[in-house]
Amino acid sequence: MRTQYALRNNQAERYQRLRLDSESHPLQVQPRPRTYPCLEQTMRERCTALAVGALLLITGCAKTVDTAAETQALLEADRAWAKHAAAGAVDSVLTYWTEDAVVVSPGQPTYSGKAAIRQMVTASMSIPGFRINWTPQKAVVSKSGDMGYTVGTNELTAPDPTGKLTTNKGRYLAVWRKDADGKWRCVEDYASNDGP
Repeated sequence: MRTQYALRNNQAERYQRLRLDSESHPLQVQPRPRTYPCLEQTMRERCTALAVGALLLITGCAKTVDTAAETQALLEADRAWAKHAAAGAVDSVLTYWTEDAVVVSPGQPTYSGKAAIRQMVTASMSIPGFRINWTPQKAVVSKSGDMGYTVGTNELTAPDPTGKLTTNKGRYLAVWRKDADGKWRCVEDYASNDGP
C-alpha cells in the first residue's frame, strides 16, 4: 500500500514539475496541434464549391433584356392606344395609363391620377366633332426593360370658340413603365401644339 502511495505521489510530483517547466518554457513542452490534411482540403474544396455556386446563382439570375424586342412592343402598344383613341373607346383608352399617370396638354390643366384623366377623356370624347390621333415615330427602352418613352406627332380636331372644327397639329412625348403584368402603360403624357 505504501508503495502504491509513493508511486502515485512520485507521479504527481513529476506531473507538477512538467507543468511548471512548460509554463516557464512554453516552447519546450507544448503539445503539437493535431492536423487533418484531408479534412482541411475537404473544407477548402467545399468553400470553393460554395463560392462558385453562389457566383453562378447570382449571374444565372441576372435578367437579360432584349431591348430591340421591347422597343417594338412599346411601339405596338402606342399604336394600339392611338387606334382606341381614334375609335373613341374611353375604357380602352384608359387602360393604357397607370393609376398615378400625369397628362399635360397645352391650354389645359394638368391631370393627375386615373380618376382625373377619366373625367378629361370622357368630357373630350363627348364634344361633337372631337377627334384625336397620333403616330409614334420613335421609341426608346431602358437597358433594364422596365421604362421607356415614345415620341411622335399628333392631331387634335375640336370646335373653336365660333363652333368651327379646327385641327391642330403637335408633338408628344409619353413616358412608359412596364408593369408587373408585363404590359406597357403611360406614366407621363406631354403634348405640344404646333398650331393649325
